[in-house]
Amino acid sequence: MPSKLKIAREYYPDSVSDRNAVRRLRADILRCVELHQRLLKSNPKFDRVHFVTYREQRLIWEYLGDP
Repeated sequence: MPSKLKIAREYYPDSVSDRNAVRRLRADILRCVELHQRLLKSNPKFDRVHFVTYREQRLIWEYLGDP
């Protein structure tokens, strides 16, 4: 399973730190309300986990576009 950090680094390779990249990804997910709702529907604890399923990763790609 991919980590949120791996996905965040794909979207934001220029981020100053890993933590900043994850924060930027989280902000993008929260801005896209429909995506956030679908992620929470698939995993109610999505906001607190470090790893995502491949299905959740595909949802992120679908809504935010390819990294």
